[in-house]
Amino acid sequence: MVPSALHATRPQSVIDFPQSFLLGRTSSFDVGPPFNFYEILAVKPEQNGVRVDRVIITPPGPGCSDVAKVEVKTVFIQQSVPALLEGRNPCAMAEKVLSKERKRCRRCLVFSSVNVIMQTSCGDEARTMRMDILDRDIYGSRVANTPTITSWTMRLLARLDQGLGPGVMEKPVFELLESPAVQPARTEILDDLASGKFDGLFQAPTSVSELYKRSLHQPLSVKLVSSDPLPPLSYEAPKYSPLARLARIGGSVEFTARIRENGTVADLKFISGNRLLQNSVEKSVEGWKYPSNAAGLEIRVKLQFEASCLQPTN
Repeated sequence: MVPSALHATRPQSVIDFPQSFLLGRTSSFDVGPPFNFYEILAVKPEQNGVRVDRVIITPPGPGCSDVAKVEVKTVFIQQSVPALLEGRNPCAMAEKVLSKERKRCRRCLVFSSVNVIMQTSCGDEARTMRMDILDRDIYGSRVANTPTITSWTMRLLARLDQGLGPGVMEKPVFELLESPAVQPARTEILDDLASGKFDGLFQAPTSVSELYKRSLHQPLSVKLVSSDPLPPLSYEAPKYSPLARLARIGGSVEFTARIRENGTVADLKFISGNRLLQNSVEKSVEGWKYPSNAAGLEIRVKLQFEASCLQPTN
């Protein structure tokens, strides 16, 4: 009997099914920078299902065109590990078949792709498997001829993304680049990321542990320097706009405004500052709140846009 392409010659029943597994997914685009995005998906059994932890790591762009970001999300899926894997045991997949699938399109033009690394325990040994997904597989070209294990990998990733929400390939690139850098709460998977545990999943010019460390020290900040004659009760600092970062613009913005009866701000008039920075301030100031008993009072405010990768200008 000829063995299935998904399995080695050893019967699957003899090979223990893995209890957990780890996926490293590198998504590459022909637009950017950054050109590559890295994802880690850790799947572990939990009561009545599995726990999936996902980390998306966005490398920084040149200068301040984009900053390093790390996003973390955890979901619980009510399926067993074997069910999630469609009953296919990765420990029984033949390496020669995997190698053949990776080499199937050496001379194809590829504008985007996904490289997937799976790590799991197979009995007393650890196994690492690599599967490559091409743009023609993702976007449904008639000549894709997506092979068996690659198709299985795509379905597995789709099931995980269905629970977690859109992965990198499902998100518009501009959304990945312009999403704010929010520091995630410390978790076990972030501790593992910081320790370098996942560095071997990716062939990256900069390790993912180093990218995580860079995400902790953001080069962009906007500070409220002064608000005379009184400070706001609540305010949100303006965002550093992508256009201002690309144009390498920093410096101060000053304006005057009048406090309304409800404590909000009206009649905004700029004294100084680059127009791109002023646009960010206009959007932010709409949500500021001052004491209502200061209605009619004129305030003078100064904000400072600072970036360690910019040459400040006024």
